[in-house]
Amino acid sequence: MNDLLVAIAYVAVLACAGCFLSKIWFDFMLAYAVVAKAGRGGVSGFPLVELLPLGLAVATAWAAGLEGWFSPASLGIMGLGLMGATFAHLFLVCGVCGLLLHLRKRRDDAQA
Repeated sequence: MNDLLVAIAYVAVLACAGCFLSKIWFDFMLAYAVVAKAGRGGVSGFPLVELLPLGLAVATAWAAGLEGWFSPASLGIMGLGLMGATFAHLFLVCGVCGLLLHLRKRRDDAQA
């Protein structure tokens, strides 16, 4: 019975990890959507959508006593690291593209 519970816990953690990773991918692509819509409306990134599956994965791993890559600490560190990396990427891409757009507008204004 205990082996069945651990197997179920692994499946639950993988399901949460799948949701989390799809949100991470969305956040990665969000930077380019923001640049594409510059000046024409907004795009929203909602961190709770990634915190919830990450929290569920960590809680499930803790309750089941999973170890190794699936330990609560490992999942939490990797998850928070990925979240930080995607938001850093978002700010970097938006900052660089914003700077380039500003320089291009300034150049066009000077030529006109």
